[in-house]
Amino acid sequence: MANGFIEIKNLDKAQKLLSGIKNGIERATSSAVNRSITTIKKDLKKDVTANYAISSTEVEKTLLVKKANFKSPIGYIRSKSPRLSLYKFFKYKKSDGTLLVRVKKREKRKVVVGKNNLYGRPFLATMKNGHRGIFQRKASDRKATIQDLKTVSIPQMLGTESVEKYVEDKAPKILEKNLDREIDRILKGHL
Repeated sequence: MANGFIEIKNLDKAQKLLSGIKNGIERATSSAVNRSITTIKKDLKKDVTANYAISSTEVEKTLLVKKANFKSPIGYIRSKSPRLSLYKFFKYKKSDGTLLVRVKKREKRKVVVGKNNLYGRPFLATMKNGHRGIFQRKASDRKATIQDLKTVSIPQMLGTESVEKYVEDKAPKILEKNLDREIDRILKGHL
């Protein structure tokens, strides 16, 4: 397993068992890969939502799944998204105007201090198009343009140690288990 890729081990054994069945190995591998993708995707969403204050639906929106088929027994899960607006993690505004956010579930709320290269205190605003965010000015002038403050992206959340450990340790076992199940299912159907 390297770079998040999981390979099927013992493929020779599967080929011998299914040699007399038309498209047997293709059916078994593609079905095993697709079942594994479904399980792994569910587990990845669960891991991210357990560690970050974000919904499973938000994570789901960023995931691209390619399922395996007879011609290509390769499937994958990818995540693509820009960095998230800090407003998604907004929790509370104190009476003095201080904004509090909580990105990670296991951490306490944190005060939004803003960026050093921007001016003034961060503030809440709603744009004409309806976008809400935590903003900070790009210059000291009140008429200066503002910048939406951002935090981590969902792909960064998926790149944590716990996810990498899961892909390294558990995902190959899920794939092997599903392959054994599919081989068994195909053999029972053709006896």
